Amino acid sequence: MKKILLSAVAVLAFSFANAQELVSSKGENYLPKQGDWSIGFNANSALKFVGNAFNGANGNEVNFNSNDATKLPGFANSVSFVGKNFTSDTTADRYTANLLFSYKKSKSDNDAETAFGLLAGYGKEWRKGTTRLQGFYGADALIGFSSPAKNDTNFLLGAQGFAGVEYFIFPKVALGAQYAFPVTISYEKSGENNTFKFGIGNSPANGATEKTGFGTASVLLNLYF
Repeated sequence: MKKILLSAVAVLAFSFANAQELVSSKGENYLPKQGDWSIGFNANSALKFVGNAFNGANGNEVNFNSNDATKLPGFANSVSFVGKNFTSDTTADRYTANLLFSYKKSKSDNDAETAFGLLAGYGKEWRKGTTRLQGFYGADALIGFSSPAKNDTNFLLGAQGFAGVEYFIFPKVALGAQYAFPVTISYEKSGENNTFKFGIGNSPANGATEKTGFGTASVLLNLYF
């Protein structure tokens, strides 16, 4: 009986230690550590592309960012990436990018339309939590440009605060959700027209007239290594 009790205590102690250290049965850490890197992307865009691949259509848009003030004209269908470098177990430098390239040619028109652009950001992230469910928050500085149509050129400067959660479904693999609230200033040139816009949240406004939006939400998949 004594041996059985000692064995049970040993098993419980081992299980508790594993739970505290958050390691898998193979000894792999679930959570990122200082010196780790990660790459992630907006799963909203991935859902859209998967849907299009199944039926060949372009209307399956699962995208919460289509009205994002941080996305210059033509960026509604861009793909978002986030890279992180962990400076400690709970802090990370963030490198973000929204990339856009599209080519469209009408059957009835020989002219082709090409759109491209880049929105880049650098920021800091802080993390909280001691389990596989982690919270995070921080801020990014933003700069971007786009050319959504011929003779159109747009530039943007801004910053955004963000907060979110993620759950580690596998060691160093996490699904999560993020909410961001940007403030931006953009210059948009379309033909002979030049416009400055000031945006708060996801609602940019012309001139000095402010209009507050609700920010943007996104679904994330992050891989750590």
